[in-house]
Amino acid sequence: MRSRLLVFCCDAPALAGLLSILIENAKINNMWGDICGHKRQLEFLENAISRGKLAHGYLFAGPEGVGKRTAARRFAERLLELGVGSRDDKSNRFHPDLIELDGTGGIKIGQVRELIYKLSLKPYSATYKVAIIDQAENMTVEAQNALLKSLEEPTSYTVIVLVTANPQRLLKTISSRLQKITFGGAEFKDYENLLPAKLSSEQKRLIAAYAPTQPGIAMRISSDEDFLAHLSEIDSQYNDLISTDEMQRLLLVSALEDEENDTVHSKIHFWTVKLAEELKTKPSVSTAAKLRNLLATTLLLDQNLNSKLVLTNLMLNNELNA
Repeated sequence: MRSRLLVFCCDAPALAGLLSILIENAKINNMWGDICGHKRQLEFLENAISRGKLAHGYLFAGPEGVGKRTAARRFAERLLELGVGSRDDKSNRFHPDLIELDGTGGIKIGQVRELIYKLSLKPYSATYKVAIIDQAENMTVEAQNALLKSLEEPTSYTVIVLVTANPQRLLKTISSRLQKITFGGAEFKDYENLLPAKLSSEQKRLIAAYAPTQPGIAMRISSDEDFLAHLSEIDSQYNDLISTDEMQRLLLVSALEDEENDTVHSKIHFWTVKLAEELKTKPSVSTAAKLRNLLATTLLLDQNLNSKLVLTNLMLNNELNA
């Protein structure tokens, strides 16, 4: 009995440490809720809040669909003290102390000036006024320069969060004044349980193949029946892409040339991700060559070159069926 008690006592500090970690993890999960992964980033933000050491400007950077925008909104909720229970309430986006700009269609100087004016007003009901600029890279140069003064001379109660998948497109004078937090991908197993229960195992496999590290994209396409059917078609065409039969690959070009550019890009994206995953699990010179050719094709298509010519060149490349 004594020896067992001694072992327990010796392990007590380790157990206390483990308990502390579990409690902290539970706090993070409770406060930040539905965000998949990004534990280090969330802990950093939570520590800044609890210590009162907030920056006036943040840059949330990382690939599309990994949870940057969700993290920015949860961060705003924490600063505005909205609480976990209110996070499903869409009215949060109309909170008087929260301003959001969506850069999907571009952001012009007038929109930024309006944002700056709203930030200049003292908080209505919270301690802070928070601005989130999503797809911030789509601000015009004039808009970025207008925002610069607010970053250079912030008020004590403002926090501005820029969210972007392309931080290199921001002016260096903007980036240098922001606390950068980089968000990587999450593992599919970490967000698989968030997908609709009605999905078949085959549909989940296709979603995992298309967005293996991007929960935002996975959630978006999981409720799109048409896109799920589209993924099934892309998956079957992958076999044509890597076929040793040159004619089979050229027939694929004929099928692709009548499709919209966005459709072609989504197919190449799927094939690229599939090859990248294959390269991770079974590295080979052949797979690396195929992946290199697909990436080169994407760059050429982005330059608005003749798509049929670019795709034909891809299919005739001997490395593709190596």
